[in-house]
Amino acid sequence: METSNIRTFLQGFYEVAKAYVVGDNPVTTFSSCGAVLLASILAQTRSVDILATITGFPPGFIGAVLRVMETGGYHLSLEFADLIMAACLRSDDFGLLENSVDAFMEIYWARMDPVWRDEFEILRERRLFGGQRQGWIDAEHGPPLTENERAYFAVKSLVYKKNSCQNRSDLATPS
Repeated sequence: METSNIRTFLQGFYEVAKAYVVGDNPVTTFSSCGAVLLASILAQTRSVDILATITGFPPGFIGAVLRVMETGGYHLSLEFADLIMAACLRSDDFGLLENSVDAFMEIYWARMDPVWRDEFEILRERRLFGGQRQGWIDAEHGPPLTENERAYFAVKSLVYKKNSCQNRSDLATPS
């Protein structure tokens, strides 16, 4: 399946499934990880550049999601096998696919080191599936960000990424 077809398929899927929950960064990050892994299965690639084109997420976020998948041995789980089967069907039964993504992500999220959850949120750079920016601050459903707040979070994210990547070799982007 071509990259543009995968993106179109996923856009249709995420019109039905939850790509994000307004005001809830942890659930949005959880769903974003699922979108990266689903795109990886559909495109049959671990290429960060290709997956960034399909999902609109930053390469650092995609690389970290794939790295945790690889180092955690999640590809051996029954839930991951079910997700692959559901994704390979590529049917219009988005309910089946959504259930498979959710079942796998529950395992992925529960077994990973909790430190990654915070790092994923930072590396996601407030991006949503498709590349648009989220317009809320936190789970308190705060008002949309002002331009100054957006600039502040952009600089903070860049500084954190620079420091984090210099100090953690496990954030290296896989090819």
